[in-house]
Amino acid sequence: MNTYELLVGARDVFARRGGVKNELEDDNGNVCALGAINVALTGKATWSWGGFSEDIYLFDEVSTLLTEAINGDIITYNNRSDVTKEDVLAVYDKAIAGLEEKA
Repeated sequence: MNTYELLVGARDVFARRGGVKNELEDDNGNVCALGAINVALTGKATWSWGGFSEDIYLFDEVSTLLTEAINGDIITYNNRSDVTKEDVLAVYDKAIAGLEEKA
């Protein structure tokens, strides 16, 4: 899996299960922006890697792209009460478009 594939996969997860604030995953299986990356990468919303893993680098690359797309912290943005699921999806879309422009 490469950065682009993970970003698109995480966006798809967020579209289906996104909208949670202040936690990676709620009791209903809904996820935040970072939880969606974890699900797309490992199948679980929680941090599941132990020790060195290439997954850490992919996760960091995608979370950085989301942060750069809003010129701010994606965690803080996701958790704001005025930010909707559609707003976070728009951040994913902006990050995806940015990678496509570079290709």
